[in-house]
Amino acid sequence: MPGLTFKSNFAYDVTSLRGESFQMKFLEPGRTIDQNYRVISNSLFKTWNFENILNYQKLFNQVHSVSLMGAFTMNKRNYRYEQTEMSGFDFESEHSTIFPNGTNWTTKPYEEIWDEATVSAVGRASYSFDDRYFISASLRRDASSKLNPDKNWDIFPAVSGSWKISSEEFMNNQNLISFLKLRASWGQVGNINSVRRFIYAPPYQVTGWPVFLGSNGQVQGYGIYQPTIPNPNLRWERTEQTNIGADISFLENSLNFTFDLLNKQTKDLIESMPVAWWQVWHLPLSLISAVLKKQGLGSIGKLCKAIWRF
Repeated sequence: MPGLTFKSNFAYDVTSLRGESFQMKFLEPGRTIDQNYRVISNSLFKTWNFENILNYQKLFNQVHSVSLMGAFTMNKRNYRYEQTEMSGFDFESEHSTIFPNGTNWTTKPYEEIWDEATVSAVGRASYSFDDRYFISASLRRDASSKLNPDKNWDIFPAVSGSWKISSEEFMNNQNLISFLKLRASWGQVGNINSVRRFIYAPPYQVTGWPVFLGSNGQVQGYGIYQPTIPNPNLRWERTEQTNIGADISFLENSLNFTFDLLNKQTKDLIESMPVAWWQVWHLPLSLISAVLKKQGLGSIGKLCKAIWRF
């Protein structure tokens, strides 16, 4: 079909790292280290991206230009990390400091595992008439594994329009202004970068310190805890921006000016909320049903700024 194109991209990346270190004994006065130890760590980071884009462009009667675009993208990241330490080696040569030759396993091994995925669907339609009037509208739907599976997606619309005055017939009889365009746009985007993974049901973890039980403290016990308060109602942070601007060039584009007036609001702001110390060790993420004002960290209100660019 003339004007119809399709592009599909798949990318896969693997990064594997291994770290080894050995601390020898150092018995000289002033900086005594009477215990040797060896640490081995391994990390594996895998990510893949799958992108599919369908485009259609058509020019009708030399003045009507139509462009349609649909896209579907997926992304997944997977991370694994473990670290093990052994101490108490009798010999410190390279081939003697293997783990079976160590005598002290008291340092608890460390391991970290997480997965994260996002899925997005985007649609956009654009129309222009005779290189003078332009309008575009888009709609995107984003979903993330960070949020509750029942509420992990949201929809973000956008629309824009412009008038290229320099293409009008009444501009042909002058040489001062070589380009002039008025434009306006409104749109929303989502953000969850500050959200920790599985905030809706944080996995339980074992404490890194024991509790000594018994009459003489001879029994050690470990507890479990959640690193933050669960929030199954958390949803996408939404930033809404309205823009009115103009572009103008003089003397065959030798002098250019750009003017933009922006109004930017952040709604459903995701922020850490303080709680009593006995409730949780870390701060939970919660929603502030308000708009963010760039007037100082943590202030509430509306951001509005005018920008001149030369």
